[in-house]
Amino acid sequence: FTEIPRIESISFNPILERFYKAGIEGLIRENIQNSLDARLNENEPAKVTISLEKIVKSDIPGHDEIVKRIESLKGQNSYTNETISNMQDFLNAETFDVLVFEDSNTKGLKGARFGQTNDNEHSYSSYAYQKGAHFSTEDAEKEKLRGGSHGIGKIASNSASQLYTMFFANNDENNFQTLGGTIQLIEHNYQGRYYRETGYFTDEIDGKFFPYENTNFHKLFKKESRGLKIIIPYFRGNFKDEDAIVRTVCDSFLLALKRNELIVDIHGIIISNETIEKILNNKQYFSDEIIKSKQLFTKLYWERFNHLYEIDFVIEDSEKAHHFELFFTYDESIEKGRTGIFRNMGMKIQDYGIQNYKQKPYNAVLIPKSSSEDALLKSLENESHTSLSHEHFKDETLKNNAKKFIKNLEIKIAEVIDLEIKKHIENEGKLDTSDLIYEIQYEAKQTLKKSQTEVLISDGESVDKVIKTDSTDILGKNKSKKRNKTEGGTDAKSVKKTFGDDSNKRYYQLPGSSIKRFITNHQENIIIHVNNENMNNLENVNLLFSIVDGMGVEHTDELDLTTKYVKAVDLNTDTAITIDKFSLNNVSIIDNKISIICLQNKDVRHTDKIRIYIEE
Repeated sequence: FTEIPRIESISFNPILERFYKAGIEGLIRENIQNSLDARLNENEPAKVTISLEKIVKSDIPGHDEIVKRIESLKGQNSYTNETISNMQDFLNAETFDVLVFEDSNTKGLKGARFGQTNDNEHSYSSYAYQKGAHFSTEDAEKEKLRGGSHGIGKIASNSASQLYTMFFANNDENNFQTLGGTIQLIEHNYQGRYYRETGYFTDEIDGKFFPYENTNFHKLFKKESRGLKIIIPYFRGNFKDEDAIVRTVCDSFLLALKRNELIVDIHGIIISNETIEKILNNKQYFSDEIIKSKQLFTKLYWERFNHLYEIDFVIEDSEKAHHFELFFTYDESIEKGRTGIFRNMGMKIQDYGIQNYKQKPYNAVLIPKSSSEDALLKSLENESHTSLSHEHFKDETLKNNAKKFIKNLEIKIAEVIDLEIKKHIENEGKLDTSDLIYEIQYEAKQTLKKSQTEVLISDGESVDKVIKTDSTDILGKNKSKKRNKTEGGTDAKSVKKTFGDDSNKRYYQLPGSSIKRFITNHQENIIIHVNNENMNNLENVNLLFSIVDGMGVEHTDELDLTTKYVKAVDLNTDTAITIDKFSLNNVSIIDNKISIICLQNKDVRHTDKIRIYIEE
């Protein structure tokens, strides 16, 4: 640990918590990605062996020093105190679990003999001693294809340790075998002196760090072939899930496995191009129940690789056109629509869901055609490599360009889906529904005549005029009569929800029995009876909308009202309503009733089941 004059930081590195929440899946992704990046012979796959072992405390290098440091820690807030207490309780064990990653046909880290340097080509120093450092290779073109970019992924191994400790054994091109490691604590007072939060398992010569040569350590810490071996002692019990490891390897590295660029051995379970299909059909890992509960699309993506939809799929941003390969299918048996976005190094970034199309029966895979497109996707990745985002860009031009690309990606894939839906309908034959539409429209008009408001529409597409009538309610009953709960149940319950980027806020959930929706042509009438006394007699409210899928699962982030509706009118006040992504804003409540009419976007299908909330 480096000595400092005083303690300034009192918390654990927040990235530890971020990777801890990513679980065993995040750990597997980060470490296998590093192995793929370091592949030595590109005509052969990188091989990664993953095993769970046991070790006694005396065989862990520096264990006594680790114990002393952790016993000296003192937190300044409840979260830090709880973490420290858990770590100190864990010290009493005699044996510990150890997770081991070992790769082969990989380069290993370069420049270990030089120790701590600022030379960007010495990957050992960047990996061993620097934070947030992303080292480059000598080949700029290959650098574009690398998976890593943010320089923080190595801390994923620390987060998987109950004591935030990891070791790495390196064997480079000169067969120079070394052992290093790190521990992530907090700034602390030890024997009357103050120290930084990070401790390094390393030698120090004349104030400069040099790795220990890998001699006289337990066999678990040996690395006799070229490459890297990561050893995570004090391995967390809740991370010990071999089935989850198998699923993550298959799901995250499906393209690398397909291209025979990766082989993974998990306690004798071999995952490769030759075995992947058998594993995908093994109910232990990919049963229908597991697929549904964990929302896995792995098997569908594997099938997609045999269905190339368009060789040159072009997506533009503000500056240029980018070229991809799209694998696509439209199949009514598919319950949720997702696009697997893969990097060319073989790792999946995201199961991408498009607004208003997440419930459509399609499945797709998108792959960059060249290093230029791959570099673009790399720049759009968040730091955990699990989604495309524009949020991390500081430069407004780059941020806006990223926004445009992501938006156009959605538009282009939506166009393909719409085209396939149209083909599907045409292939089944057109159904003459004119009589049915007329009947529905007539019935809706008769119902609306009995309601508090009547809407006149000139051309079926725009609101012309609103005439108020105050005789009866939507059920055709006199307002003086008391409604029972089944006819207009109005007791809204207060719940916590998150819509979009909003923090967890409190809303009133409206019961379905209080909501009446009539959809005729592209016009949607929504009438809601509310118990206003329970909501402090609110006069104007924001209505929040979410989708409920066929399984009864609610999704607060999939319905974009700005796409669904082109216009909305408050029939209580004859005024236009502001439409935001998730909400209709400043809607009036008069006589315990909300009454609105929305003009739907006729280019968007509207078959979704919705749930409505009132913002508190």
